[in-house]
Amino acid sequence: MTRCLVFFVGLCLLSSGFVGAENRVRRVALIDLNSDDLDEGDRFQFLDRLADQLGRGRDFVLVSRQEIQQRLLRPHPRVGERQEFFQEVSKRWSRLEPQILRLSELYLASQFAEVVSSAERIWLELPLVGDQLGAQDLIDFVAVWAASLWFLERETELRQVLEMLWSILDRASLGDRFPPDFIEVVENHRRRFQPKRRTVNIQVNPVSASFRLFGQRLEYQRGALKLPDSEYFSPNTPILVDAPDHIPQWVSIRELSEDLSLESVESQARAVGSLFRVLHAQTAPFALIEIGELVGADVILLMNLSLRGEGFYESEAQWLELSTGRRSLVVDARARTIDALIEIVSSKLKLLIRDNARVLSPSQAIEEVPLFRDREASKTNLLNQWWFWTLVGAGIIGTGAGAYFLLKPDQRTRLNVTWE
Repeated sequence: MTRCLVFFVGLCLLSSGFVGAENRVRRVALIDLNSDDLDEGDRFQFLDRLADQLGRGRDFVLVSRQEIQQRLLRPHPRVGERQEFFQEVSKRWSRLEPQILRLSELYLASQFAEVVSSAERIWLELPLVGDQLGAQDLIDFVAVWAASLWFLERETELRQVLEMLWSILDRASLGDRFPPDFIEVVENHRRRFQPKRRTVNIQVNPVSASFRLFGQRLEYQRGALKLPDSEYFSPNTPILVDAPDHIPQWVSIRELSEDLSLESVESQARAVGSLFRVLHAQTAPFALIEIGELVGADVILLMNLSLRGEGFYESEAQWLELSTGRRSLVVDARARTIDALIEIVSSKLKLLIRDNARVLSPSQAIEEVPLFRDREASKTNLLNQWWFWTLVGAGIIGTGAGAYFLLKPDQRTRLNVTWE
């Protein structure tokens, strides 16, 4: 009984035309994303004709792409954490690098025992210098350490140090500063030693993240990470996990059994050029919401106008509504003439202003897009909605005839219509 009553009230409202809702003054922000081939006059001509079509009672604001970029050209609030992370890494390397260079001086002075004791201490801190440690830096450090062990005839420790090196690097050039007999020992060991690798299945977000052990990048593809399987690496040995525009993390070898997610610190301005793609993916960028709030807009129209001749446009447009209750809608509109575009935009703006959704033209699709950072919209399955079957039973839903959907006041507008 209640559903029938709601349905009847809905039909009455539809027949009345929602005059009260139409007369509300609403501010519309037209955001010009990529109209480089249109001069200011063309854009304002479009705006003026749109105003005629929609009614002069509405307030329009034209926001250029440049203005958006200027407003959004500010760092992410947590970008400082990424900078601080690498500043700390750089300080650590600045402290260790002179100590590593000092090892060469001690080696040339035949202070082999001191080289070994210093190298053992440095080795414990070396993973924490991240990508500051290059491959040749690592080779030079280990070579001086190994040569000192060779002179001291500490063969067991020499083998362990070389195995640690070969576990990280496939090959290394020691240069000509070491005795030929020592180089021969190293080469013989390399030929005999077969480094073992074990695969750790781990999912990381973003997928572009890299893993570095002692500064050297580990192989990571499709969720499979190749790790050195050596008794000489402690389970607590830190690995650097990093991706551009994200906050890095130190993760121990033992912790690599868990999935990882790095916090993004991407500049909001970077998203400006791809707003269409982002919105098609049904994610409302927080940056775009901010722009709408800054200009006090109820509705945003993203324009991508291209003038192809006198009065002839190729156009793509998307609406984003910022309304009471923070509900939002995205609607695609494509047309090849400015009149057709204005006609489409006009009907869709009216559609957005109303509390119900009325579909009048083929292939229209309206999807809920949440206004919260990093949340994706979920499509609604019409077959699971009671009001869908109510309308079907009333004979309102039909091919090519238009469709009317009544929503309760506390519901978000969610609609996806497919036309044959």
